[in-house]
Amino acid sequence: MFQSPRLVALAQAIGTTLLALTALALAGAATHMLNPYLQGALATLAGGVGVALLVAAGRPSYLALGAISPGLALRALLLGVALAVAGSVLIELERRAIPAFAASMLELESHYAELLRPTDPRAIPAILLSVAVAPAFAEELLFRGVIRSQLASFLPASRILIVAALFASLHVMPPLLLPIFIVSLFWTTLGERAGGWLAPAFVHFAFNGFNGVVMPRLASTEELPTSHLLLLGGAMFVAAALLLRWALAAIPPQSDASPVDR
Repeated sequence: MFQSPRLVALAQAIGTTLLALTALALAGAATHMLNPYLQGALATLAGGVGVALLVAAGRPSYLALGAISPGLALRALLLGVALAVAGSVLIELERRAIPAFAASMLELESHYAELLRPTDPRAIPAILLSVAVAPAFAEELLFRGVIRSQLASFLPASRILIVAALFASLHVMPPLLLPIFIVSLFWTTLGERAGGWLAPAFVHFAFNGFNGVVMPRLASTEELPTSHLLLLGGAMFVAAALLLRWALAAIPPQSDASPVDR
């Protein structure tokens, strides 16, 4: 049906994303009926099955970890924390600018309130597994691994934009789409330069973990004046840009080109 290799690659990427959305919808339904922590277990199981299928298909290039080192991992974690604060500020600014988003965000926050604010501190490891570890590694394998490899015929800048847009589409609530797209551009760029999905997974883990464990225990951004929010958001994005540059400097020269470009 599609004659152009780029159209074929784009169709494959979108199709994979739609399948992921279906799987996540099923996982969400099971979560509501059973236990919130099952979401992490289901995501981990889905990721494992996905890896097995990719290996069985004889396409292990999708599983390329890319450049990684203790220094790069640390910088990726710091980048994830900065982006978590910046993303939270963006969402709060959207809530204030678009009143229709306020109800959606209230529904989302009430849904996760019990999960993210348990009375028993022993639940924190389960929270990290559910909201940080499983999503970070499963989603990065899918988006910065499989889908990015399927877009090999595109220029690097185009790949970054498409992968970030598809990743944002996974978060189907309108208030989340633009903030997630913007912050994911940072770790998609890191994955492009590192040539794999593991470095972005560290960013994603810190982003979700900070949002899931630390942010609910800090003062709410709702209490800050809009002018202060703008300053905080600007400072965090500047910090994220500097941290991204610092992380890119930790990538060895031989890893500076993505495997799909070689």
